[in-house]
Amino acid sequence: MIVVDNGSVDATRAVIERRSRRGDLPIRYVSEPRRGLSRARNAGIAAASQPVLAFTDDDCLVTSDWLSAIENEFADPRLSVLGGRVTLDDPADRAIAIRPFSEPADVVDVDGIGRYLIGCNMAVRRAVFAAVGSFDVRLGAGTGARSAEDWDFCYRALKRGLTLRYSPSPHVRHAHGRRTAAAATEAANGYLVGRGAFYFKHVVRGDRSALKHLYWEIRAASNRQPDDVRNDALRRLLSGGFHYILGG
Repeated sequence: MIVVDNGSVDATRAVIERRSRRGDLPIRYVSEPRRGLSRARNAGIAAASQPVLAFTDDDCLVTSDWLSAIENEFADPRLSVLGGRVTLDDPADRAIAIRPFSEPADVVDVDGIGRYLIGCNMAVRRAVFAAVGSFDVRLGAGTGARSAEDWDFCYRALKRGLTLRYSPSPHVRHAHGRRTAAAATEAANGYLVGRGAFYFKHVVRGDRSALKHLYWEIRAASNRQPDDVRNDALRRLLSGGFHYILGG
């Protein structure tokens, strides 16, 4: 297990080292002081050596069979990227940043990526990184774009013709703690900015599928009411492109 410390200023390293000394769980501490979730994940990828890499976040609790469930899914040699089930750890939290689906599904388009896949419960065959590259450091938490690093990575894999799939078997519980309408709105705004950055990245490269999805996203934002909500949504969506240009 690799734990990446992304520039924390608390006792993270001491906690990890104390847990590692118990000897029942192999833990490797990796420091990535440059801020950003993509940088942290890339640091973990560089430190890892196994043929399949599984990712979760610091606010998630994995089930006892999480790794074995991932291993079972990757018994299929065609599988490149796997998304797993994400449910709320506390039912008092808002139902956001979850993927609670009980049936498996193949992911074959952008809509499928957004519906089924999320970076806090994702596993990737190591060879995929050689084929499509690492996570984009201009995207994700800790950048101006705020999110969409998982969307972007999965989309690049999809464009290469690789097999992406959702399975409910690898399960994590998301303890994100967002319980108010304001917190849920703030999270949604972050996802909107991230999608804007994602669309910009691919549209400027001549990607017609990304352009089509950007069009429909703008249409949806334009239909929001009242006017201030609509205008705010459009600004956030378009601001994603500026954040991407500025480097996150």
